[in-house]
Amino acid sequence: MITPDGGTLNATALLDAELGTPRPILGAWLEEGALGMIHAPRGVGKTFFSLSLAYAISTGQPLLGWSAPEPRRVLYIDGEMGAYKLKKRLQQICNGQPVAIAPDRMSILSISSFGGDLPNLSDPAAQLAIYGPACAHADVIIVDNEGCVCSQLDARDDEVKRWGRLRSFYLSLKAQGKTIVHVHHSGKSGAQLGTSQREQPMDWIVGLRPTTDVKSGFQLHFEKARDYASLDPMLVTFDIAENALTWQHRTLETLLCRSIEDAYTKLKNWNNVALALGIPIADLHRLRLKHNIIIKGEENEEKGDATRAHKERERCFR
Repeated sequence: MITPDGGTLNATALLDAELGTPRPILGAWLEEGALGMIHAPRGVGKTFFSLSLAYAISTGQPLLGWSAPEPRRVLYIDGEMGAYKLKKRLQQICNGQPVAIAPDRMSILSISSFGGDLPNLSDPAAQLAIYGPACAHADVIIVDNEGCVCSQLDARDDEVKRWGRLRSFYLSLKAQGKTIVHVHHSGKSGAQLGTSQREQPMDWIVGLRPTTDVKSGFQLHFEKARDYASLDPMLVTFDIAENALTWQHRTLETLLCRSIEDAYTKLKNWNNVALALGIPIADLHRLRLKHNIIIKGEENEEKGDATRAHKERERCFR
């Protein structure tokens, strides 16, 4: 909401203003006018995920259980792979889905479009001449990835200054009601690589974390999600068969509940299960109640535990 003179906004006027609710784009977390970040280490699958996100948004198809109410216009900025590899991956995604991308729904800016290197996205001149006009026709802009599309303007230019210019550009797009998905690398600690200032304007942050549980996949964690605190982390896997990519997903809580059931079948004692899985006993019982984990023979086993404890107390007080 912009005031006529660009100054302060009266609180009463704000409360009385009729402001439209941002419409969802995908699931409950990706909506109109949002700025978010996806970060992951190299080789985890962030480009497959980012391209699948672009496909789902541009076709109105679901992804990982998140529904897309309607198709949106997507601009995908690829600073890494080039046309051949990008086509190969996008073809694999499309081959695994029932709906083709309409010609006017997804546009691509790649390094192949500019003879091997994209213009510097953190350069205000490139923003004005190239990226601004390209973004004008899109509802959602996906930038993959910062390390390949942003570079120094001069020897004194550093990461904080580059991010400041890019942030201003993103916020100008956001003010137009556009949604921006910023793809970035993770550092060795697992957090997003570089300055923490990058996190401050984000409405949501998704971290894709490596996992040894599956061959091809990752754990997906919502590290920041304004107004959506109940988004559960997931184990996400993908498979490419006959040149078609498919996704599978399960919440980490669901997997933990299966581990709890398996461990109890072997150990026959909830305290031992908690110790074996490395989780507090209170959290274990919370999950049991939440997911209604009932195991055959459990009641008799608990009664046996209570009886043994009672006999032990009697023996101690004789």
